[in-house]
Amino acid sequence: MKTKLSTLEKKLDKIFSEYTRLNHSDDWGFCTCVNCGKRRFWRDIDAGHFYSRRNKSIRWDEMNVHPECMYCNRFSSEPKIGYMNYMLETYGSEKIVGLTDRKNTTKKWTRAELQELIDIYSERVKQLKREKGL
Repeated sequence: MKTKLSTLEKKLDKIFSEYTRLNHSDDWGFCTCVNCGKRRFWRDIDAGHFYSRRNKSIRWDEMNVHPECMYCNRFSSEPKIGYMNYMLETYGSEKIVGLTDRKNTTKKWTRAELQELIDIYSERVKQLKREKGL
């Protein structure tokens, strides 16, 4: 029996979130919220999307997902000025325009594509945990 696409998406969401937070953490496992600057241990911070994860074409794009504290990611109704400044400083306006263009495209993920990403990011998570002793 084939695994449902929604099951693979949830699995990829979980492993991609873990990868994002570990990848942006320091050697002790602490991340900084790209919006407000608060520091949290990687397990206590979210992987926040610059553009909503409803945009499937960039849902698992590393340029679109960064550490955000739970408040900024889930509860703040304020414009994410800090996140925008982070994006501009890190990538520049030209790359943000490219991300915006990709956001407006339609992407239908296949089971094979999702599984490949799950495998890639699972391996990266293992490697980061080993490197950081986490």
